[in-house]
Amino acid sequence: MAPSKAMDSLDFRTYRTSAGMKELLCCEDTHISRLEIAVRCYLNDRDTKTSAGPSVRDTFKAIAKSDAVIDALLSGFFGNTERQLPNYFYWGLGQMQMYLYHKALEELEEVRAEKSKEQSVSAQKRQAKRRWNVERDQDDDEPSPVKKMKTEVETPIEAQRTPPASPSAAAQSPANLGELLKSQAQKFTNETNKAVDAHVELLVKAQVEKQVRPREQCLLDGQLALAVAESRLKERETRLAEAEAEQRRKQTEETDAMIKREEDVVKREEVMAELRKENAEWEAHCKSLEATLQTTSKRLEELTEKEARLKDLAGKHVEVLEDLKRAIQ
Repeated sequence: MAPSKAMDSLDFRTYRTSAGMKELLCCEDTHISRLEIAVRCYLNDRDTKTSAGPSVRDTFKAIAKSDAVIDALLSGFFGNTERQLPNYFYWGLGQMQMYLYHKALEELEEVRAEKSKEQSVSAQKRQAKRRWNVERDQDDDEPSPVKKMKTEVETPIEAQRTPPASPSAAAQSPANLGELLKSQAQKFTNETNKAVDAHVELLVKAQVEKQVRPREQCLLDGQLALAVAESRLKERETRLAEAEAEQRRKQTEETDAMIKREEDVVKREEVMAELRKENAEWEAHCKSLEATLQTTSKRLEELTEKEARLKDLAGKHVEVLEDLKRAIQ
């Protein structure tokens, strides 16, 4: 079932961790371990090597049917039957089941590979022992002069160091000779087993080295990549520290500039206050001048009226004088 739009922000890797599984199923670590063991045992009982094996759905359906605790876990109501399941529960449950299924398959494959490796080593050991036994039997089947020649060639130093046998030793009984042959055969068998074990150990070491060398190379590559990542991380941390220092410097400059602007604003307000005060004084002075001008205008009008009256009186006076002159004449 594909997740809805409300689940776009979810990560399927959340349910591949113990914490994510416990949060989804509301359980403890022991229950998660029980679920993992049940899946591994169920798949181990089925022959998943030669056949496709059961599907994820069939696997969990079977183990839920056989275990009531696991059935309650997978239903989401373990320990709380009144729990409100989230919208993403079944999607997360499917992701978790798929992860546990493939994890169990990988673990079973590792176990089978280890068993196959042990069987291969045992087979090599048995084959080496069989080859040594065949060679020993071939040596036993050779004529006495040939074996004597080979013995003399293989151990010339021991033959030189061994003192010559006494006549009494040459006349030993057949029973003592049989015991001597048995001891030599036992010694040869022990040496053969030691040689086989050494040969098998060399083969095992070569096989292990062959398998370990790529892993060591991968580990070296990982360490190199980790060193490169650490150097890049240090470089980024250095750049981040430089960027933070530059940001702090810019913030300090902006703070100083803001303080300076505030001081300039305060000064401008003081200047504006003084200008407003002077403007008020000039306005008062202008009003006083306007009042004086109005008074002067009124007086000027009165004087103009008086002048007009005086002109009228002067004209009348001239007329009266002319009338008096005419009357006198």
